[in-house]
Order: sequence, then C-alpha cells, then structure tokens
Amino acid sequence: MKIVLLFFRRNFKKFTGIMFSMISFLLVMNLILGIILSVKDQFKTDIVDNTDLYFIEVYNEESPMDIPLELRDEVNSLDGVESSFFDFSHPVKITDSQINNLDMTNILGVETKALKYFNIEEIDVKDDFIFINNELENNEKFRDLKKGDKVYIRDYKYVEKDGVMDSEEYLIERTFYGFF
Repeated sequence: MKIVLLFFRRNFKKFTGIMFSMISFLLVMNLILGIILSVKDQFKTDIVDNTDLYFIEVYNEESPMDIPLELRDEVNSLDGVESSFFDFSHPVKITDSQINNLDMTNILGVETKALKYFNIEEIDVKDDFIFINNELENNEKFRDLKKGDKVYIRDYKYVEKDGVMDSEEYLIERTFYGFF
C-alpha cells in the first residue's frame, strides 16, 4: 500500500495531465461524432429501414399533373412496394339503385390489395367495390345502404360532337361494402 501511495505522490502531476488529456479527447470526439451522425440521419432518404411507411408520394417533375403509366409500373417493380395508385380524388355523385341522388363525394381509386392501408379488413371484396367515407354514415341519405347494395357513380365525360366539346353523363355500377 505504501508503494501505491508513493507512486501517486510522485506521479500525480503526470497522471492528472494524462487523464485530463484523455477526457478532453473523448469529449471532443463525442461532440464531433454526434454532429456528423445527426446530420447523416437528417439527410437519410432511403425507405428500407422505415417499417411504418405506408404511403410515399411520387410525382413527375416535368409535368406534375401528367403521371405516365410507365412510372407507376416502375414504382410497382421496386422491392418492398405492394401497391401503387394515382392520388387523383375525383368529385362524383353517388346514387342508389333507383338512381336517386344520395350525395356528392370524392372518390379515390385503389386496388383491393391496398385496402388494408385504409384500415379495411375485407377479404371477399370483388373488383366492383366501393367504400364510402364514414363521415357520410350518419347522413340520412346513406343510412339505408346495406352491404351488397348496388350504388351508381354518376359522372360526366367530355365528348366531341360536330367539332364542339360537350359533356355527357354516364353511370358506373358498384357494390357497396361499407363505410371506412
């Protein structure tokens, strides 16, 4: 024990200098490494590590309103992408089987395999499905709708008649599956 005390008394100044240098070095390295790693994390743009990512927006820089089908096919071919759809919500009238106007709403076309991202767990959905936003569930016009009822989407398309552009109404039949 005397030898240890004698060592610390004689080498205390050297020992404190070495410890002070080592602690200073570690603090400076920690500061530099922390800055570098936080900047790197902020600029991270890959989606491989993000398991909670459901939607990502992809758009055409040259013409944002013109998204070619090739771009959708390219996105679908990426590893980890289950489904892609165009984010073109469209205002339409919804009518019942007697062609009575129920209400106007926006529709968004998605594939059946993308329904789970809208919290819809239906497994027996056919391609002619329609789910209506649950905000309309309490609307008196929609109260009588039951699963399996036929509803119609009433919309207009542009047609050229004798060189003049005109609009023409058309109906699309869909099977009501519920509210989401």
